Amino acid sequence: NIAAIGAGGKGASDIALASNKGANNVVALCDIDWERAKSTVEKFPPAVRYSDFREMLDKEKSIDAVTISTPD
Repeated sequence: NIAAIGAGGKGASDIALASNKGANNVVALCDIDWERAKSTVEKFPPAVRYSDFREMLDKEKSIDAVTISTPD
């Protein structure tokens, strides 16, 4: 089970890379700009969305790995 902090822009490509490596169960997405992360949300509709990574990490106990993507 994978979660992502930063789901738009670079985050979208990081999640795609992790998915291609076998981590295809994306359970949670965290971002502050859901318009920018729209394509990622559409690709993983069952993933729970959060705007605060601390809340996500507190609530999602099934997470095995997290991608963290920040702007350059």
